[in-house]
Amino acid sequence: MELQEEIQHRQLVDTKFSRMESLVNLSDRQGLQDHDCYRTLVDTYIETCGYDEYSLKHFNVLAELCNSDANAINLIKSLCPARD
Repeated sequence: MELQEEIQHRQLVDTKFSRMESLVNLSDRQGLQDHDCYRTLVDTYIETCGYDEYSLKHFNVLAELCNSDANAINLIKSLCPARD
């Protein structure tokens, strides 16, 4: 991946997780409490959005989504384009 493509990709990832963060109160972080939920959200994110190491820095948001009332699976699917 060329530098400009990598920068654009990272900006897209940051935007996706920023939208997810807007649905949870990260000022009151509770940490990982529901391992099954977290594993499901990680798997959903990877299947829907793809895997890349840069996204890992944001996976704490997935743990916090498990602690919220947000419909996280549908949220993730809505933020990522359909993959072939």
